Amino acid sequence: MARGGGGRRGSSPGPRGGRWRRSAEGRTMRSGRCAVKIYVDTADIGEIEEAARWGVLGGCTTNPTLLAKAGHADPEAALRKICAIVPGPVSMEVIATDTAGMVEEGRTYASWAPNIVVKCPCTPEGL
Repeated sequence: MARGGGGRRGSSPGPRGGRWRRSAEGRTMRSGRCAVKIYVDTADIGEIEEAARWGVLGGCTTNPTLLAKAGHADPEAALRKICAIVPGPVSMEVIATDTAGMVEEGRTYASWAPNIVVKCPCTPEGL
């Protein structure tokens, strides 16, 4: 029996010429393409937990302002909790404006969990 495109089992032409394949989890994926990842921009633990339950959470971006707005008095405890929930990167922005301060702050954040990514501004001091 002929298959569409005559491809191997589990593979057929995609609508734009690529190939579709099944992942180990049984999801259909486009080979040769970048998968979409959903990041939440929040420090609200409830929102992060809800997105994680949906099964689409790729990561989280946050900053000291969002942590304060969410009522977190202890940024380290909050980030550790967020990092335990989020399966991917959790980015945290530095607030220091000088190079030495950014490096020190970034190293501190990075020591809190292995999935923390430090965001620095694209300024001469940040670069």
